Amino acid sequence: MNFPATVDIDADPIIYAHAYALRGWRVLPIKPGEKRPPMGAWQKAATVDTAMIDKWWNELYRDHGVGVATGRASGIFVLDVDVAEDKAGDETLADLEARYGELPDTPTVETPSGGAHYYFKIPDGIEIRNDAGRRLGQGLDIRGEGGQVVAPPTARAVDAYEWVGETWRLEPADAPRWLIERIAELPKPETPDLPVAPVVRDLEDDDGPAQRYNQRTEWTYLLMFDKWTLVDIADDGEQRWTRPGKDPKDGISATVGHGGGDQLTVFTSSIPWLAEGSYSKFGYYAARFHGGDRSEAARTLRNEDYADVEAVLAAVPLIAPEATQALAVVEDEVYGTGWDPLDLTEVLSDGYKPPMPTILCRDDGCALLYRARINALYGESGSGKSWVAMFACAQLMLKDQHVLYIDLEDHVGSVLTRLKSLGVPVAVLRTHFHYVSPVLAWNEQAEKKITAVIVDYDCQLAVVDSTGEAMALDGADPNSDDDVARWFRRVPRTMARLGPAVLLLDHVPKAKDAPGGFAIGSQRKRAAIDGASYRVNSSVAPAKGIRGILKLITAKDRGGHYQQGHEVAQVVIEDDPLEGVSITMSEPVMVVKASLPSQIKDLLADHPEGLSKPALAKALHKGEDVVGKTVDDLMSTGSVVHNGRGSRSSKYLLNLDQAG
Repeated sequence: MNFPATVDIDADPIIYAHAYALRGWRVLPIKPGEKRPPMGAWQKAATVDTAMIDKWWNELYRDHGVGVATGRASGIFVLDVDVAEDKAGDETLADLEARYGELPDTPTVETPSGGAHYYFKIPDGIEIRNDAGRRLGQGLDIRGEGGQVVAPPTARAVDAYEWVGETWRLEPADAPRWLIERIAELPKPETPDLPVAPVVRDLEDDDGPAQRYNQRTEWTYLLMFDKWTLVDIADDGEQRWTRPGKDPKDGISATVGHGGGDQLTVFTSSIPWLAEGSYSKFGYYAARFHGGDRSEAARTLRNEDYADVEAVLAAVPLIAPEATQALAVVEDEVYGTGWDPLDLTEVLSDGYKPPMPTILCRDDGCALLYRARINALYGESGSGKSWVAMFACAQLMLKDQHVLYIDLEDHVGSVLTRLKSLGVPVAVLRTHFHYVSPVLAWNEQAEKKITAVIVDYDCQLAVVDSTGEAMALDGADPNSDDDVARWFRRVPRTMARLGPAVLLLDHVPKAKDAPGGFAIGSQRKRAAIDGASYRVNSSVAPAKGIRGILKLITAKDRGGHYQQGHEVAQVVIEDDPLEGVSITMSEPVMVVKASLPSQIKDLLADHPEGLSKPALAKALHKGEDVVGKTVDDLMSTGSVVHNGRGSRSSKYLLNLDQAG
């Protein structure tokens, strides 16, 4: 359905919203000056209902812009061409169109940054998920299932989202096949019955030289030796490679294993002897060493022992010197391990800003955890560190962000109950909380699954609860420097490189045994933290019906924002049987230390249900004798009363009549 002819394209947002809804596109309000809706669980809130649209834009969100929820329910996905911050999505798209053909005419929006949104129809039977530049290349994002885009006439700063020409009148087009193949998992076509043809012996049949070469050679070895870069491995095992001399950020050049096969499919190449097309390992060998003459290549292999593939490869440069500068093939060179010198241009530029903590925010907006870094919370059992981690999860999910929770200590029912008690709606937990409870050690399959979750959902936080249990599952000794360093490289470092703040929960010995507040085990744990770590001290341990008071003490901050050994936040956990759990995290207040009687009265004021003398002594870190005598003195003045039982477990209460 086209927009009705009566719609004024320069009209108010509510007119646009109704017009989009008539097309079957689910709409939602967008916060002024931002790109997100004002409500949680907006995926379920998005609607085509005219009454709800009227209520939103006439009553609840009158100054808001308009967003369109993408995915199967709206029947559309959007190709987002991002040109902000030098992402050059327009250049990436131009390269793809030059290679495979131009995009068809379809509804197109110009974004305030100068980029574009192309609206396409979702093909039947195919799921298209959100993707941030991973499948198509730098600056090309996909908004599909569970996604949304800001739509005209929404304004940001001084500019607004605007339809390009009259494209808003068009029906969303079918996306070209090459685009769908790169962003979606396509059903495998049925194999038709073919007539039986006479048997013709091929060079790669049976145990011929080509077949033996294919069996004895690995693509990973061939391509890495030739200085290709492995960019990504898909869920189905397909490998994506970038040719020598090309930045992986600029997109992939070839794939291996598409559709379950064992072919190298080359999309683009500046290598003179390697044209676009598909190659077996033998075909790659023939192209590289024999100008594509497969017969000559086979004869060569028949006449020599080619088990030493390395020696054969080292004999010929990858790119002919007359075409470009020859690449030296070094026998022991290490590929893809971070040993290549980094390009320092961005870091040395005037506008570069060092990383800032952005996750786990106090009520004044200051955050504690760093994205793309390893962070940690240390504490004794029952200190409340899991509550702090879940508070960070809740903050993000209530802002429409995704989190990953790797749980080795608790149970999914307990974790979800806590998050629901913190006010996270069930609908948000269903879509934004990704829970894993591993029973086997970290391995290649685990890495692929966790990578897929983090990348596909753009998880902002990945919690590991707890470090000790995760290391034990891997058979790593927490007291061994080598085991600890190896585990940190394999597991948390792998996740942090994908972008989220990794938060490790870990135990410490009793306070008297660990005055420095560091985790149990090797000091390599502390060295591996490249974000920030905090010790969780309980002034009053949280429990049902008990108001917990925690202090977060900086153990390490690689960014230097918080001083080691200083209190960085006070966390108060209120457990109300009717209202659920509320957590506030605030900047610590520096006060002159009160006298012991004043401290006791302040503590009793915070606990109207009363506290026993042992509980008071524990909370104040004082001896029971000293606290007991002071309580007795306060009782003699009438400031404090007790429940009349007179035993050690009697609870003492502040005399509110006298206090008032």
